[in-house]
Amino acid sequence: GRERLISCGAALRNAEVVSLFGRQVSLYVTDTAVTLVRRVHEGKHWYMPHREHTYQRLTQLGWSHARTSLVVGAVIAGFRVML
Repeated sequence: GRERLISCGAALRNAEVVSLFGRQVSLYVTDTAVTLVRRVHEGKHWYMPHREHTYQRLTQLGWSHARTSLVVGAVIAGFRVML
């Protein structure tokens, strides 16, 4: 009955929230995984502090914090549309 419909609606909303969260963090998870795999492959200690993530490399190349943030935001927005 009605309770079952409400329960299904709540489950769908929860799934949408989880999906939205996953899309928002997917860039950071991917960047972290790629960076750590690259560090291990290069024989570096993966757990030591470093500045090798994509956004850090962009600022090292001279990109401003604002430009880097805008690009990262645009990529995340793209993930939202694609997924």
